[in-house]
Amino acid sequence: MPMPGASPDQILKQGLAALQRTDHASAIKHFSALSRDHTVPSALRLKAHIGWIKALKADGQTAEAIARCQKLVNHPQPKVKQWAADTLATLTPESEIETASSPEHSENVSGFRPLSADSLSTEAIAEPPSAASASSDAFDQGFQPLDEPDSPAATDFKEAATAASPSPLAANKSGFQALNDTADTADTAAIAPPARTQDADSGDSRHEASPPAIADASLASVAAADGQTVSGSHQQATPPAINATRSLFHYEQLNNSKAEVVPERTAPLPEPPPPVMAFQSGARLKTLKSLPFNNYVLWQAWINQAICAIALFWLCRALMRLLLSLVAAILTPFARVLPISVNWLNRDCTGLVLVGLMALLLASPWLLNWLLRVTANLQPLPVQRLQKTHPEGCRLLRRVTQKRGWLMPLLQELPTTSPLIFSYGWLPRYSRIVISRGLLDRLTDEEVATLIGYELAHVTTRTLPWMSLVATLLQLLHQGYWLTAQWGDRQSQRLNQVVAAVAAVLCYSLYWLFRKVNLLAARSRVLLSDRQAVVWTGNPNALMRALVKLDAGIAETICQTGYTPPLVESTDLLTPIGYEAAIGLGSLFPQEGFLAAIAWDIHNPYRRWLCLNSSHPGLGMRLKRLTGYALKWRLPPDLPLPEPPLPPSVRRPSFGTQQGAFLIQISPYIGPLLGIAVAMLLWFLGGVFEPLGLRRVGWIYGDRSVLWGTLLLGLGMGIMSRINAYFPDITAGNRLKHPTLPSLYENPLALPTVSQPVRLKGKLLGRSGMANWLCQDLLMETPNGLLKLHFLSALGALGNPLTHPRHPSEWVGRHLEVQGWYRRGAIAWLDIEGLFQNGKLVLKANHPMWSVVLCLSSCVLGLLILVRG
Repeated sequence: MPMPGASPDQILKQGLAALQRTDHASAIKHFSALSRDHTVPSALRLKAHIGWIKALKADGQTAEAIARCQKLVNHPQPKVKQWAADTLATLTPESEIETASSPEHSENVSGFRPLSADSLSTEAIAEPPSAASASSDAFDQGFQPLDEPDSPAATDFKEAATAASPSPLAANKSGFQALNDTADTADTAAIAPPARTQDADSGDSRHEASPPAIADASLASVAAADGQTVSGSHQQATPPAINATRSLFHYEQLNNSKAEVVPERTAPLPEPPPPVMAFQSGARLKTLKSLPFNNYVLWQAWINQAICAIALFWLCRALMRLLLSLVAAILTPFARVLPISVNWLNRDCTGLVLVGLMALLLASPWLLNWLLRVTANLQPLPVQRLQKTHPEGCRLLRRVTQKRGWLMPLLQELPTTSPLIFSYGWLPRYSRIVISRGLLDRLTDEEVATLIGYELAHVTTRTLPWMSLVATLLQLLHQGYWLTAQWGDRQSQRLNQVVAAVAAVLCYSLYWLFRKVNLLAARSRVLLSDRQAVVWTGNPNALMRALVKLDAGIAETICQTGYTPPLVESTDLLTPIGYEAAIGLGSLFPQEGFLAAIAWDIHNPYRRWLCLNSSHPGLGMRLKRLTGYALKWRLPPDLPLPEPPLPPSVRRPSFGTQQGAFLIQISPYIGPLLGIAVAMLLWFLGGVFEPLGLRRVGWIYGDRSVLWGTLLLGLGMGIMSRINAYFPDITAGNRLKHPTLPSLYENPLALPTVSQPVRLKGKLLGRSGMANWLCQDLLMETPNGLLKLHFLSALGALGNPLTHPRHPSEWVGRHLEVQGWYRRGAIAWLDIEGLFQNGKLVLKANHPMWSVVLCLSSCVLGLLILVRG
């Protein structure tokens, strides 16, 4: 087994050494463990996958070797595809007989087919290659030289080859077998062309061996062992005239031949397209079956709604008291000269808040109808029209409502390309189901039926009334923000702009606050509705496809519009998927990096804690549950789930352990709790010593200043302990230059604490003008997908509007470079350090400064409270 704490390169070396000493069982264990690890570079996983195949073949496990080899037959890299085809042919009994009887192939253990003597004639080699034929020079000479001769992988294999075999022939034989015996993950969905990044500031390069150069790396190692040099990307080895007899000595002659400079290519060769995913089976039940139901899940959803209701009532009451206090402070000076009474402003407002919330609940169906009709052109959707295009959804509606004796919910349509579906209402007879035109155009009949069942489940579980109240409140605040910001952009007078900016910021801040309070209620009903939709339709695969298509559709809509549509954001708590997670995951589909991205939702041990700030459970978690439903009914799932990562014992620990990284992540929350615990201990000591007459200690008992002071001190210390881990210095040595987004998503055990400094190039997306003065909608569109950006001024989020005229919204729509700290939690995002155009810094953010200011202010305030008492 791999040694605990060994690096991927060391595990690969161990597998090669085991293969050379014919310890096939040990080699299989090393290669299979490395190939399943999604956190190592794709090139090493590809080598491990090929090594796995070679070890299986040598061990006599032909059937398993064929299964692993078939996963590489459709690889996008031509050389890997050719090697897989040749190896697969030798694994069949007929091909093995033909290969054994052919002297030309009897000694070729490299995985490459030697060329004919005519193609390697001196005249053909002496002729300088043209730009059009430069791409085939590697095959004309029998091999392709390494692009990165100084890469760590090539160095490791050079050392392994020279240490294992003293002679050039032995080195050649072991090098070819070892390097062609290195592999990718058993799930070839994770096999993707690796990225090569180079930092322009320092000139240093970070390399991953390219998959086409798998066997070429062995040539580099053998040539290096013999004291020779293998040419780079603009240099190719030119062999002399070679005998027609083909053997391992043929490759030795190639490696020992002198290099000839080849003219630089006039244009780079087009890269092969990334692997594309496809849904697999589409199987469903012909006869509906039930699933086990746990009443605890339903009770948990109701309890969470009750908690959110109490929190919302408390928040509304506190805001109402704050508002009345401000009005009283304004009117008090006038009450001295005018007969104005302000005593009524000091009365208890509990009853007023309760009456207001109850009235909003009862009016929510009609009020939301009016808001959506005015702002989004909401239209009726006749059942007859939906019957023609999506009959299964209509049948499900009739079956469920007739069985329960309900009136059919009112169907309505939004004329938008965004794929949206949501419901609201406080009784079944007053409930509405809203479907967008983009969803009907994008999804099939059975997929729409599962989503209609998902919305009907909210009615049967009685989770719809409270969310209707919340949706009405959020829609009022969000439309107030959006319409005020648009009005402010049209104003030319400075005073009107200031008033509009203050109103827009206030409305959006209240929207953000009320949304955060109700996240628990929205998230707790999702899995419950997923299960009920599957039971009603007998089609978990259709719901899987629908959720993935919703994610991809929202990301596509954002790319087309250039910003997040207001309707997508304001209805976030009602829709089946959250738009924040869809920004990143949806933009990766149908690339095969999508599976590696959702692995975080399945395999990260702290995913449930880190999803507390999310409106929906992770997509990977939901797909896993739906896959479990499909397997329970013996249906092949439509999407393969990513395999679990290696055990922690095989990984390099960060922050000592992963638990340590998680503790640092939540330190701003642990700090106040520890402060409260210290205050309780001091209170206890004060209560013990006060009866003994020790007044110098007894005064602590019941003193609230001790409680508030220690709480603020704990908060400040908790923030301080996370600053260095959260914001490491960005240098040329630790920064990734223009990595691909799928490569950033590869580690399913990543935590936000483990910051990765990166520099990305792409187009800045987001809302323009006053609607984005809080920088709440900043995205980077890269060639591989979308990434959420966070920007903070020195004064925090509320200080973002004060950064004009150099504001991020002024750069929306331009192609820029962004540098910052990449993080992965429930969503992936980048904390901006700076924006660059043509290599020059145009805007700088202040995340570390804001953290330091918050930390110091909390500590100073806590000390002042403790000192003053």
